[in-house]
Amino acid sequence: LWGIPCGSGAYNATYVLYLARPDGTGVRPADLPERTRRTEGDIGGQDQWLVNPTYNAERRTLTVFPRGRGLGDCGTITTWTWTRTGFALSEERAMGDCWGMSDDVWPTLWRTQG
Repeated sequence: LWGIPCGSGAYNATYVLYLARPDGTGVRPADLPERTRRTEGDIGGQDQWLVNPTYNAERRTLTVFPRGRGLGDCGTITTWTWTRTGFALSEERAMGDCWGMSDDVWPTLWRTQG
């Protein structure tokens, strides 16, 4: 998994992620399924930019967190889990209002069963 930085602001940094084989060949954009698919024929563009991505190698999870403000008390947190065939959406939580609440109490929009 490779990340190329594309820009940053006070508390958000954007990246485009790519996957490659261990020997560095077969480079391709990371395919990250969304809760809702875009219209057919959408070619991507900035929608492929990921904000504040972090990868947990032990859990094999990729998480992005575009913060609504620097405190991190609002925004959307989306997590994908690596499977044998690629990344699968595993959880998404969001808080639209910046009320000073910890993200562990934000409403869950999606959670994979199992």
